[in-house]
Amino acid sequence: LISGEWGQGMSSNKCSALTVDDRNALFGDDDGAGNMMGSYDVAELIAMSRPRYHIAPGPFIPVRSGESETVKMRRRFVASLPYQYPATSSSGGESHAGRFLACSNVMPPSEAKSLGKSFKFIHAVGIVPLAHMDASDREAAMEKSSVVDCPYTD
Repeated sequence: LISGEWGQGMSSNKCSALTVDDRNALFGDDDGAGNMMGSYDVAELIAMSRPRYHIAPGPFIPVRSGESETVKMRRRFVASLPYQYPATSSSGGESHAGRFLACSNVMPPSEAKSLGKSFKFIHAVGIVPLAHMDASDREAAMEKSSVVDCPYTD
């Protein structure tokens, strides 16, 4: 799924999509419950369609660049931990993992190199349809140590 907005819940601590520094830059030092970004409608769409990957623009983060130490707002690359969708009757009682990716803006190579991988604007994913995966591959993608609960459900 490619969207122009984050799903509401992805910016929470639940899935570790944002670092502490990113959360402070976006919301300030207050780590209250109201510090959420994203669309409720996108979260509902994701919860219903259950995509393996959701790709959206990265959050704007202030970045010091160049020798002049000017501050520019740049979109940052974000990759959440894999999250497990709850099993439903329509999925035959099976669940699968999803992952959120947010990419940076395309920028000149010199600037991209100085900012590093946390501001990359391209990311490779190996997409194999669930229908073509055997059960052992699906389970390997959902190793319990690295999968968190779905951030789009209560």
